[in-house]
Amino acid sequence: MRQFGPWEDEVQDKFFFDDWNNNGFEIIFFDGNPCGYMRIEYLPEVIKAHQLVLSPDFHNLGIGSYVLKQLQVEATMRKLLVNLNVLQENRAIEPYKRLGFKEIGQNNMHKFMEWSVQNYL
Repeated sequence: MRQFGPWEDEVQDKFFFDDWNNNGFEIIFFDGNPCGYMRIEYLPEVIKAHQLVLSPDFHNLGIGSYVLKQLQVEATMRKLLVNLNVLQENRAIEPYKRLGFKEIGQNNMHKFMEWSVQNYL
């Protein structure tokens, strides 16, 4: 309730339709076991991490950091930004900051974060 407010079927149906009706979802594996999923979108000027979700059993193992560091390497080589949105209540905000992501805005549900090689150096 604190993060999303009251449940509204129409709002949730639209959210799930819009978000899950996209191509590009990939399963994340750790030691050969599926542990999460991600959806990354490659645009001309930015790499957008739309989803990076790990099963709680795989939290705090460095998997999310590894995935994001790989995006940062690719972004550096291609001279692109990396953008992501994170829920206001998500505890991943601090790890994202440690990886060099800067908050560039927010709304009532998300913080908008961006990484560029210039911010990181």
